[in-house]
Amino acid sequence: MEEAKTVETQKTGVLFSPEGAIMLGAAGFLDLLGLVDSIPGIGQMLSYIPDFLGIFIIGGWTLYRSQTMKTTHRATQRLGKAAKMGRRLKWLRPLLILGEFVPIAGIAPLWLLVVYLELKS
Repeated sequence: MEEAKTVETQKTGVLFSPEGAIMLGAAGFLDLLGLVDSIPGIGQMLSYIPDFLGIFIIGGWTLYRSQTMKTTHRATQRLGKAAKMGRRLKWLRPLLILGEFVPIAGIAPLWLLVVYLELKS
């Protein structure tokens, strides 16, 4: 019972860790900059600036985090459900990043979703 509590605490604690706070803040800032897309005319051209910044910042961070780690068999068993869910949602991250380049969909907080899914995996 105590092991289950520590796993849950570790899952929610990642969102409030320094890494999580910095990346969620950066993603929120990029999403706010993406609201430039709602300006008629020039907004669509200017919205590509935060999109490319997001690819470099958040894309590089997710690539860095996706490096493989060696774990023990027992740790793998405990985190098996989370790993399965992460594998199922792995295809969603590239779609969210591509969604930032769609003119109207760029207004949605897709960078926040990418960071949230990466932190939860």
